[in-house]
Parts: sequence; C-alpha cells; structure tokens
Amino acid sequence: MAAVAEATYPVGQAAEGEIPDGATPIGPLAQDEGEEAKPVLRPDKEVLEKILELVQRMDALDAQAREINAARSLVREEVENLGVNRHAFAFVRRFWNFDERQRDGFDLSLVICRHAVGLPLESQLQADLFEGTSSEAPSDDDGAE
Repeated sequence: MAAVAEATYPVGQAAEGEIPDGATPIGPLAQDEGEEAKPVLRPDKEVLEKILELVQRMDALDAQAREINAARSLVREEVENLGVNRHAFAFVRRFWNFDERQRDGFDLSLVICRHAVGLPLESQLQADLFEGTSSEAPSDDDGAE
C-alpha cells in the first residue's frame, strides 16, 4: 500500500486543504512503502533562483558547444580537402584514443570481421601504398634542435 506524501499546489490556486480543479501537484502525491520520501518541490525564491541559474549555465554550455562544433566542422573540412574520407579519419582517431586493453586484438578482429562480411583488406594495396616511406608516423618535431 502506498503512503500518502504531502503534495504542494501552485501558490494562491486553492484555499488551504483544497485541491484546485485541474491542478497537478508540484511534488509527489504518494510513494511505495519502504521507499525514502522524495523531496516536495516548492516554488520558493531559492528554488526559482537556482532554476534560473541552471538554465543560464545550460545556455552558456550550448553556446560553447556550438563554437566547438563549428571548429570540429573546420577540421573535418580540412581532412576532406586532403582527400581523406572523414569517416576513416574519425575511425582512426577513435582507435588512437583507445587504451591498450581496448586495442588488444582489435586489428585481428577487424580483419576477421571484414573477411566474414566479404570486405577483406587489400594487403597488397597497403604494401604498395607505403613502399619507400618511413614506417614511423610523422612527428611534430622538425628535427631542429
């Protein structure tokens, strides 16, 4: 059986102890026995100010996200201008950020999965592509000291 908890209705909507027609409570009406009582939301000054603060914080975060997304779009555009497929770039970037445990066995699993669905890797293409180049990834260091 549910225990009845205090419910608060919008201020000024009904006389003490009455429920206004069509009103909905601002807090929970009932809860299952054995559960902790949930706080009843009351529209006091402190709560209203906190809600306003949280809305403003979310708006600021949304603005920052728009700026970051615009910058990311520019990077993706640069990637595509190099002739690199942006999905391949994103895939490699995700793999690059894996920890060692996540990387373990990934390459072998990828080759096996591609083979299973009829998309084997073209190993000769890869050999020809990198023939005569350094096997090391380029570094940020230009060699100058």
